[in-house]
Order: sequence, then C-alpha cells, then structure tokens
Amino acid sequence: MNGLLQDLRYALRQLRKPLGFTAVAVISLALGIGATTTIYSVVDSLLFRPLPYPNSQRIVRVWNTFAPRGMMEIPASEPEFLEYRQSDAFAHFAGFSTGAVTLTGGGDPLRVAAAWGTSDFFQVMGTEPLLGRVFTPDEFQTGRGQVAVLSFGLWQNRFGSNREIIGKTVLLNGQSYSVVGIMPRNFSFPSNEVDVWQPLPIVPASTNLGNHYLNLVGDLKPQVTRQQAASEMATLLARLQGRFPSYYSGAVGIGVSLVPLRDQMVGNSRRIVLVLMAGVGFMLLIACTNVASLLLARGEDRWRELATRAALGATRMRILNQVLIENLLLFVMGGTIGLGLAFAALKFISGGDYLDVAQLGGVRLDLRVLAFTATASLATGLFFGLFPALKASRANVSDALKSSGREMMGSRHQTRARSLLVMTEIAFSLVLLAGAGLMTGSLVKLLNVSLGFNPQNVVTMRLSLPETRYSLRQAETLFRQLQERVRNLPGVHAVAIANQLPMSHSTLRAGLRTLISTLQTRNSSVPTTSV
Repeated sequence: MNGLLQDLRYALRQLRKPLGFTAVAVISLALGIGATTTIYSVVDSLLFRPLPYPNSQRIVRVWNTFAPRGMMEIPASEPEFLEYRQSDAFAHFAGFSTGAVTLTGGGDPLRVAAAWGTSDFFQVMGTEPLLGRVFTPDEFQTGRGQVAVLSFGLWQNRFGSNREIIGKTVLLNGQSYSVVGIMPRNFSFPSNEVDVWQPLPIVPASTNLGNHYLNLVGDLKPQVTRQQAASEMATLLARLQGRFPSYYSGAVGIGVSLVPLRDQMVGNSRRIVLVLMAGVGFMLLIACTNVASLLLARGEDRWRELATRAALGATRMRILNQVLIENLLLFVMGGTIGLGLAFAALKFISGGDYLDVAQLGGVRLDLRVLAFTATASLATGLFFGLFPALKASRANVSDALKSSGREMMGSRHQTRARSLLVMTEIAFSLVLLAGAGLMTGSLVKLLNVSLGFNPQNVVTMRLSLPETRYSLRQAETLFRQLQERVRNLPGVHAVAIANQLPMSHSTLRAGLRTLISTLQTRNSSVPTTSV
C-alpha cells in the first residue's frame, strides 16, 4: 500500500513538470470521453432504458395503412376503433386525439396542449396518478365528462403544486371542468407537451367512417405476439370492410400495422444517434491514439532517467508499474473532466429536447452511464498507456547511458512504434472526416430543399375561440376584424388565416374515399376507380 501511495505521489510530480504536455493530453481525452459519454447517454435513453410505463415492452401503436405507392400510416375512424377494440389480443385498447385548449382563471389565459382518450387510455399505459384518480367509466358517457387530469408540470407551474386542486374546477375553453387527478412527473404520453387529459366519449353504434382522427394504442396480453395480434386485426378489418362495402370500394392496399411504442417514439432518431455513436467512437480512438503517441515520445525523453533507475536496482516490473500508474492517472483526469463536459452537454440537450427524449423519460447520467465512463477511462488508459509503459520499461541500461537522446529518438527501432500510431490516427481521422463530409453534404441538401413557399420573415400565431361563446358567424367576424387590424400594422405586408400551417403536424381527418380519390388524381399511374 505504501508503495502504491509513493508511486501516486511521484506520478503527480511527474505530471506537474511538463504542464503543457499534461494539459494537451487531458483536454484531448476529456473531449473524446465527454463526447462518447454524452452520445452513449442519449443512445441509452432512446434504445435501451425501459420506458417510464409499466409493461412498456408490450405496448403498441395501431395504424391503418394505405399502400397504393408506398406505406402510409392513417389514424382510425370511430367504427374502426370499435371493431378493433373487440380483439382478444389486447389486455386494454384505447383511442386518443390531441389538440389544444385555453386555460383561464387564476391568471393570464394560457393555451395548453390537450389529449382526449377513451375509457382504457390510462389503463393501457399502466401509470397511476400522483394525486387523485383517473377517469371512471361513467365519465365517458356523453354530457358527463366534465372532468380533467393535469400534468405534473402544469400543476407545479400554474397551481403552485397545491394539493387542494383535486376536486376544484378549472375553465377550459370557457367551460368548467373538475380536476380529478395529477399525473406523475415522468408521464408524458402521447407527448411531453400535453398538460391536460380529458375523456373522449364515443357512441357505441357510431358510423362516422369519414373522420379519421383516432390514434390507437394497446397493450398486448403476455402470451400474444405482435404478429398474432396483427393477423387478428387484419381479420377484424376485413369484417368491417364486409359491413361497409360502399365505403371501402376501391381501397386496394388497406391494412393494419402494429408498431412497438419505443419504435414509434424513437422514429428516425435511431439512425441519427447510432451514426453519432460511431462518429464519437472514432473521435475517442483518435484522442487515445494521440495521447499514446505523446506518452511514447515522453517516455523516450525519460529514457536516460529510467535506465539510471534500472542501473540503481529497480526491476522492470517496478518501472512498468510506475509508468503505467502515471498513464492511468492521466486518463482518469481526462475522464473526470470529460464527465463534467457530458453533464453540461446533456443539460443542453434536455433543455431543448432536440432528440425528443423527454417522452422516453428524459436523458440523464445514471449508474450505467457512469460505469461506462469509468470503464472507458480505465480501459483506454490500460490499453493505450500499456504500450508506452512497456517500451519505457525495456530500456537497455548500457545503450541508454552511452547513446545520445538524438540517436535514440532517430533509431529505426524507436520510430517504428510512433509511425504505427501516427498511421492509425490518420486512418481513423480519414474515416471520421469522410463520414462528417457525407453528413454535411446531406444536411446542406436538406436545407436547400424547396418547401414550395418562402418562409423568410413569416411569423405565425395560434388562436382558438371557445365554441360556447362564439357562434360560427361571430367567429368569422372576429377573424376578419383581426386580419384587417394586423394588416394595418407597420411593416406587415400580408395576412392570412388558415386552420393548419404548412409543414405542421396535423391529424388526418379526411375519409379514406377522399384520400384515395386525391391520390388517384395526383398519380396518373394509378388507375382511376369510382369511389
């Protein structure tokens, strides 16, 4: 133990002497380990960490699919939902829709995202409320659903975490709703933007096939596979097509798709983070190889010192341990600073939610990530520090004391290892540079894609009017007056009002017949049929 402490003190003194060398090595390692830790944390959150919902492995999103020319996912209509709900493959099955409501009373009006779910919505997710309860079956009857469940964020920010809010009323779009529950902090379905959940009653005998607004979600029974459930859903869809032949006529390529909840949430982010993971992996290898080259060069500068120690009786193992401890200490310092950089980077990513990780439980450094950082620091220190240490411990006492430093640095034997490390650095750098060039080129092409309109100097705002206070004629009058007043503002050239903004996320509400007709009109290669 005393020998180890002595080696540590000596290593610290050696690292303080060439301060420039130590700073360059530690910064290089910190950048490599910090970037790798950050991306690993994101990959862990997106792909590996369990979702913050019980039985999340069995939860799937259910979509109608339309594939005349490629696969298109379509929300369901009410009759389709009622038919699919009869499936024996699901323990719970629900439909939901999203939108926005205006919260008034107790402060300035606040526009919040809302979700309306059918009777099994919270049962599918399996999450118990933090306070109060979720909806009861009788609250899904038409005219009796004047209740609401609030998100943790809205409860905390708007109502000051007041537990007495349960049972109190809030005004949503001018109507009174009784608050019956508060969801926990990590519940963010269907998105982290939703702050209010309300019941969505559906008439059992609904024939509203033309309004496709329902997103479907269900949790499979433990003994049922996704393939078995998809087969049963296809049978139910065929039965529905037999009941409404006129509506589904000409609908070639209609099907049902079941997508695991994680895959639905992650989407295209999976490829992005895996590419980034490979990139930062090469970056870490380059940093470690660079530090190994520096250590090797520094070891050759200390050749005479090590040879003198050997001449005085130090064994090769003693010299190897000393040099290896110095190298490991250098990598641990780089890993510690890299961990701090990773904390800052993850805070930035979480603040902006750039990869949509909030609904997956957020991105953070947990024990697995900390273990990865520690393992990466020690493993890279052992692997890349062992080679310079072995080279340093092989000092030939007679040759080292007789030869000059220039002769030793220039010998073929000594330069071979450095050349190999430099070649390795160049190879890794070329791979990373090629990948970065391809990604940059793809990004430039995406940024230059024509949107069909010029978004420069265009600003938008959202406005919704409570239906209970404004008739259609009154709403039309208000919008016209608003449009005229905004048009007269200085610097405003044109004003338009639309129900959906271009390139915005909108729920498909057109019927299948309208959709098929539109696609057939636009695609001349698709034969025209009467729908």
